[in-house]
Amino acid sequence: MVGIGLNQFFTVGGQQTSSFNSSGITGTLSDYIPVPMVRYYFNPRLYVQLEAQINTPQYTKKNLVAVSTPVDSIGTTTGGTTITLQQSVAINKLFYFNLPLSVHYTVFDHLDLGTGLQYSRLTNGVGVFNSDYNNGSTDSLSTETKSFKGDSVYKEIKTHEFRFLADANYTWQHFIFGIRYNQALSKFIHVEISPGQITQSRNSSLQLYLRYILWDDRKKKPPLPAK
Repeated sequence: MVGIGLNQFFTVGGQQTSSFNSSGITGTLSDYIPVPMVRYYFNPRLYVQLEAQINTPQYTKKNLVAVSTPVDSIGTTTGGTTITLQQSVAINKLFYFNLPLSVHYTVFDHLDLGTGLQYSRLTNGVGVFNSDYNNGSTDSLSTETKSFKGDSVYKEIKTHEFRFLADANYTWQHFIFGIRYNQALSKFIHVEISPGQITQSRNSSLQLYLRYILWDDRKKKPPLPAK
């Protein structure tokens, strides 16, 4: 069986929503790239499924600081007051290429339950860049949200991970409606921001999905002979 569809992702476990795309600008249309799906049936009730999810959004916890520089002296005012600058970057949203592989069993009519393993590779990320400028009399904080791919913060994030997944779906005619939860087997970030302050987090995701069956080559059972 071959199909294609769309995913809708939701925040879980204290994650924050974000309206930024992988380019670091507002707009989430690119979060909905069609997902191809392939199934191989061992028998009418048991099958294995593989998908390819491109540019998949991954929400993260709020105020997840990945980089924070110490307060640095960058000069003095005419009155001799030290001018300081401190910079930090907090993760806003991540993007992955995902390959979920799962085994499913039909438990009741068209209701299937499944579980499996997902490979995820980091492809981009969006961060909130903060700069705190202080000249003794004025404390100015500037904030910019943008892509951090190629930045030093990108190197602090684990680029490859595996996730456990659990799935339930229902088939109606040529449509498949499903819900899936996955959680990483390891932390995607574990860095020391300052003495005694460590940033660490593990990815998890909840999604609803819709698939449309494009091609179904399962062998149909022959009709029972007439009595």
